[in-house]
Formats: sequence, structure tokens, C-alpha cells
Amino acid sequence: MKQCCLNCAFCARCLNDLPNALTNDERKQAKADNFDFIGKEQRIQKEWENKYNQIYDDLSKGKYNNQLGGQAVLEMLMLGNKPNEFNNLSPYDNLIVQRFGLPTYPQAPHDDYLACWHKLWNFKNKENEYSSLKQKNKCLFFYSYDKKGNKSFEGCEKERVALLNRHNFTITNWLVILGIVVSIVIYILQSLNMESTTHS
Repeated sequence: MKQCCLNCAFCARCLNDLPNALTNDERKQAKADNFDFIGKEQRIQKEWENKYNQIYDDLSKGKYNNQLGGQAVLEMLMLGNKPNEFNNLSPYDNLIVQRFGLPTYPQAPHDDYLACWHKLWNFKNKENEYSSLKQKNKCLFFYSYDKKGNKSFEGCEKERVALLNRHNFTITNWLVILGIVVSIVIYILQSLNMESTTHS
């Protein structure tokens, strides 16, 4: 498996700064250069707000006075939420939502972005860089997604550190053995050299 961010367990989608491993479907979309799932709820919410704001603006300008009657328009403007006041909005207490058949105000996270669990790379608000997630890299924190299973990020991290420590231990042991072998070879060569100089 190619060592790239999208093949790493720590490639996470952060919703309100809480990391969640990418789902298999999101991973497939990302590998096909489709990152539309990032910020999708925010875009839907923004579209709803734009539509509501346009209706409110049209009501304010009197565009619906003939169709609905001035009194009804005035009621909607007085009882309806003003633009950008969507926190407590519901179709039950907002006449504009009821009259124009808007669906319930769509919920969306404040933040929605991809970021490395270790924050080595921060892709927040850098949508143009998402394609680089497929490129091969030499990340020190790479942990194959295939090994994740049902483990949490913390579980993956502990296993990654354990594997890294074992790898470092093995390398250190081989270096010690190599050092001993080199020392023995040098000693033998020096001994042979001394013998040859004493016999000559």
C-alpha cells in the first residue's frame, strides 16, 4: 500500500475540531479527487440562509404586498427572524418559514476540514491542497488504515509508537552487532599486520 495520507489511519475529518476517521465511502471519494463531503452541511445551511435572506429582503422591499397583503407581510417581518439570526429558528415560530415552505433550518458544524491527527499538516481552508493527500510521502506518523480496525486514534497511536520503538530497538541492536564485528575485524587485521611486521 502506498504510504500517503489517504491510506493513513490518522487522516481524519475534523467536525468542530473533533477528529473522526474518514469513512470508507469518504476515502473512496477522496481517492477519486472528490472532496465534496467536506463542508457539505455548511454549504446546505448557507444555501438555506441565502434563500431566507432573499425572501426577507423581498418582503422588506414590498415585493409580496399585492400577493400576500400588506398586513401579512408586516406580521412576517415583525415576527420573523431577521437575517443572520438563525440560532433559535424553527418552522413553528417563524411565519416566513411557514409561509414560504422552507424546510427546518439545516444544522451544520462550525468547522469541517481534513487535518492530520498529529497536526503535521493543517489542511483547514486549503481545499486546493486536498489532491496532495494522494501523493506518496515519508510521514513519520504513518499508520496504515488497514491496521486500524475498531481501534481508536489513541489505540492506533500506542500501537504505532510500539512498532516504531521495536523498529528502533532492532536497528540499535544491529548497529551494536555491526560495531562488534567491525571491532573484531579491525583487531584481527591489526594482529595479522603486527605478525607480518615481526616476521619480516
